Amino acid sequence: SLQAARAMLRTAVPSIMAELNAPSGLTATVAKLEYMNDDPSAVDVLYSHVAIDGQGDLLQAIADQLHARFVQAGLIDGERDGVKLHASIIRTRRRADGRVPFDARAIRATRGDHVFGTCPLPCRQLCQMKGDEEGYYAVVESVALAPAARTR
Repeated sequence: SLQAARAMLRTAVPSIMAELNAPSGLTATVAKLEYMNDDPSAVDVLYSHVAIDGQGDLLQAIADQLHARFVQAGLIDGERDGVKLHASIIRTRRRADGRVPFDARAIRATRGDHVFGTCPLPCRQLCQMKGDEEGYYAVVESVALAPAARTR
């Protein structure tokens, strides 16, 4: 249920941040181009990697642990292998004339290592999977990315 998922996010995020000794004030770098299928000449999604500077795979570990807790609680199915952290750059699904794959070879050859920039990660959001008419997901819960307070 939505209420259970919201409650899970509120309790799991601080706990995971503390378990991983994750600092507050995380900043992500959005860089490099990849595609989500096996054929670079027929791509539906071109995306960029998202990672935290100087923290290795910390952001991936946070996402994977959060995913595992949602699966364990029965709030989502465990069919997928995990979470693919990314920022979509081009998605053909949003085209007015339907999904038409494009050839991404040239853009990857010339801009494959491009750094798009950095952005702060103040929170983790739970969004409904069906976006609005503009393609944006509705945020149903938001939790600060900060470790749980430690007790003495």
